[in-house]
Amino acid sequence: MSLGKHATKEDADCVRKLMESVGKIYTVEERLLDAVTGLSGSGPAYVFVMIEALADGGVMAGLPRDIALDDDRRYSRDGEGGLQRDCHGCGTGVSKEVERDVGV
Repeated sequence: MSLGKHATKEDADCVRKLMESVGKIYTVEERLLDAVTGLSGSGPAYVFVMIEALADGGVMAGLPRDIALDDDRRYSRDGEGGLQRDCHGCGTGVSKEVERDVGV
């Protein structure tokens, strides 16, 4: 969410409570709303395309599609879990390369 100049703390609290009932909410500057919308709206589609491409590679290597898709779903799920764990003691749960690239 982005608060306009006339928004009050009570307005922010109300919106936050409403939105947190269905997901995660961030407060960002208004100029960043298009980026947030693009990432949260399109990001999952890119993950699905990647899973499909990995499965296609598995099929091309001789795996039955159901096994290739199951493996790829598991890898994406397990990988997502890795993003939330502390992988190397830094506290962020992401690789050092990602930390470097995004500055965390």
